[in-house]
Amino acid sequence: MTKHHVNTASKRASKRHRFEFFFLLFVFLMSSHRVVCQKFVPIDYDIMEFIPEVSFDLFLKKQLLQTGFTSRDTLTILDAAVVFDSIHFRKEGFRSKGFLKDSLPEVVFLQKEVFELDEVVLNAAVKKETFLGENSRFVRKRSNSFEREPTAGIVFFREELATINVTKLRFFVEKVQVTTNYKIKFYHCELVGSILTHNEIKIGDVFFESRVLQLEKGVKNEVIVDLESIGFSKPKSNLFVVIELVSYEDETGEVINPEPNKQTKLKYQLSKKMNYFAKMWNISTKSLTPYHININAMIRRDFNIMFKKTPHRSNLVTPAITLNGTPIK
Repeated sequence: MTKHHVNTASKRASKRHRFEFFFLLFVFLMSSHRVVCQKFVPIDYDIMEFIPEVSFDLFLKKQLLQTGFTSRDTLTILDAAVVFDSIHFRKEGFRSKGFLKDSLPEVVFLQKEVFELDEVVLNAAVKKETFLGENSRFVRKRSNSFEREPTAGIVFFREELATINVTKLRFFVEKVQVTTNYKIKFYHCELVGSILTHNEIKIGDVFFESRVLQLEKGVKNEVIVDLESIGFSKPKSNLFVVIELVSYEDETGEVINPEPNKQTKLKYQLSKKMNYFAKMWNISTKSLTPYHININAMIRRDFNIMFKKTPHRSNLVTPAITLNGTPIK
């Protein structure tokens, strides 16, 4: 693994814990430095992401005084000279919410009411099809670039694989900015430990590997790979599934190494399962762990030990990958 690949993987691994830390720090700083001006920031409750330009209405004695929009990228601060006694927030696709001035929190949580098609993984359109994986909202800030090593992916367990004849694999990407060559790989894997203590997997030989596939510039959201036509056989063991980068190409077909913000990113979605495994960055050894840790089990355990509570659902994500096929009766 090259230095570039290690750095990319380490940054991605450390981001899994930085997300929770910085959000809590952000809330603490906001609540610890009060000024005369009223300030607030709208946050999507489900995925804990900033919501830009939310409409708000200011009222005084039930009379509308003023309307406006929250900031595009930071806190919204109202002028201390503005006199009002209540405020109402509204944005298309979200549930409206109102507060009395004295009870207005600095973090205003809004919940989605309508999901756009590119925000949720959809069920298979054909009723006779079934799928393995999850259908949930995407968390855009958790999307991660394709990698050349199997550092992160989903485990499909032997018991669930026995219920379906797999015909295709689906995954979801942010808009592709550079032509991307990649492979789908399925690895045999063995579970080690318990989700209550320390759960990891050991990766074995490759069970199945696709030919080199390509995503053209401009592709976004759902990508379907037909596995049935390329000889995917019936698995008899747990499988660790990853999307592995082969190369990037420019318009002339030359191999290039784009900047991180130009790289192709796999979407991540909210998760209720514990089948997302990834290597972590070891601060002491300055390298990735040789094993893959059950990320969501680890987060649940850490929250329980440190905070005596369950984590918010936005902390638990998984790569947006599903296996589709016909059910075995």
